[in-house]
Amino acid sequence: MAIMIVYMKQYSAFFLIAMLFLMSGIYLLDDWPRIEAWVTISQLLEQVDVQLILHLRLPRLIMAICNGLLLSLAGALTQAIFKNPLAAPSLVGVSTGASLFAAFFIFASSQLALGFLDGVSIPMAAFVGASLTCLMVFRLSWIAGKSNLAILILAGVAVNAVCGALLGFLIFSADDESLRSINFWSLGSIGSQEWSAVLITAITTVIVVIFSFRFADALNAISLGESVARHLGFSVEKIKVQTIALIALSVGVSVSFCGLIGFVGLVVPHIARMIWGAENRQVLKGCVILGPSLILLADYVAKTVVFPAELPIGIVTSGVGGPFFMYLLLRYKKRGHL
Repeated sequence: MAIMIVYMKQYSAFFLIAMLFLMSGIYLLDDWPRIEAWVTISQLLEQVDVQLILHLRLPRLIMAICNGLLLSLAGALTQAIFKNPLAAPSLVGVSTGASLFAAFFIFASSQLALGFLDGVSIPMAAFVGASLTCLMVFRLSWIAGKSNLAILILAGVAVNAVCGALLGFLIFSADDESLRSINFWSLGSIGSQEWSAVLITAITTVIVVIFSFRFADALNAISLGESVARHLGFSVEKIKVQTIALIALSVGVSVSFCGLIGFVGLVVPHIARMIWGAENRQVLKGCVILGPSLILLADYVAKTVVFPAELPIGIVTSGVGGPFFMYLLLRYKKRGHL
């Protein structure tokens, strides 16, 4: 009976993501007259709509899936390595650092007339910022040849505060055009993506998925205590370094190309834990299914709720994630875990 319940949960989740793919596919094709769905491939290739799909909507669909995977897996890894179900990838300062460097480049490009570099350099600047802040936080937490997770959290809070202050100064100093660009980027968007960005994100996603599952057994052992993990033959410090690096890579690439998409890394691992249980491999499997589902659903809402305009996807995910986070706080408070 228990096995049947597990299978029902899994098939229900697969049904959910299949329906969301179908919804995205319908939206992908909704501008076509229905009769065009039955014409031959050679006729389809002559349609302007094909170019619209190949260069606008298909990249958007792939980016939604990849970002759902990157952010949800980063959240699951963060909660596992810190042994805190309320931890989020932003703890290590990656998101704020990426935002600061991207905002600085937007501000500088408006002052120095470098706007022609925006398409390439904003993601690059964001990724450099994400990498540097992560390295800084990790360096501050390294004591006597070991990484201290408690100090890492405090260092992350400090770096987030400094980056937030500098970001606020840039926003205060920016002109109207730069301010709109910074605000739009900081709210997150998966639209208007070049295939080069899609390729980089897809390759990163494959790497993150593979290594996340490779770390699952070690993270299960660490959850029992670092001494237990060492007794079982795991190199705890090596796993910590690799996991933090994987979190930084995931969030850094996501933020670099799509801006800030909040609460996915916090919400999705919790939903996966509720459905599949607390074992890390099962949580990661759940994130693989539910992460893309949440982003696809949020993107569908963002495209339709104020049609023909479009909401930034970060507003939708924050609108869902904020109330869910409050629910989690109340839940843990009632259990006496806070």
